[in-house]
Amino acid sequence: MSKNNAPKIVQNEGCYKAILREYFEDEMCINFRFYDNLILGKETYSVITLLDFVAKSYADSCLTLFRRLEDYDFNNMPTQNNNISLRYLPAMFCFRHFIELKLKCLYMEIKKETFSEIHNLSKLLENVKNAGFDSDVFDEPIQYIKKIEKIGDEHFRYLLTKDFRGIDKVEIPMFEFERIKTYIKNIEEQSRNYLDNLMRQHI
Repeated sequence: MSKNNAPKIVQNEGCYKAILREYFEDEMCINFRFYDNLILGKETYSVITLLDFVAKSYADSCLTLFRRLEDYDFNNMPTQNNNISLRYLPAMFCFRHFIELKLKCLYMEIKKETFSEIHNLSKLLENVKNAGFDSDVFDEPIQYIKKIEKIGDEHFRYLLTKDFRGIDKVEIPMFEFERIKTYIKNIEEQSRNYLDNLMRQHI
């Protein structure tokens, strides 16, 4: 199928954001800037929509990796279990980055301004709550991450600090998929509900 007759699917998100997904035989195009004749009748673009797409990408990748961790069996061959363990750090990095991006998206939605370049989840959450977000949906997931991070924000990316101080061992809690899945589901739902209510207040 050529690009000239490729199917086009518009995913509406709110009253002013949309993503145009174009599917071809050999590629897929996710378009954040396009002429929207369904909602506004003009070119549409939102940095928040772009960031939210990235956040959802990390969430989905996290859950995909955790599904592989659930294949762990104490009686498996060491090589098989080692291959399973290699998914843990990427899964947790994806989970952490999902939370960071969702907080930054919320801040931009509420304050109508860009966020500061920080990666500290507690500080980001404080900023979002100070802006008016009144849910505690991020509290438990962030505490969960902080208990695991031994060396701060760089933990899941490198297991090293910026001065190359490492950790002695990694303890991997198996069978955490349902917990993480619930965290992601609740964050998505409560964030969407809050923004829907915020939007209705300004109509």
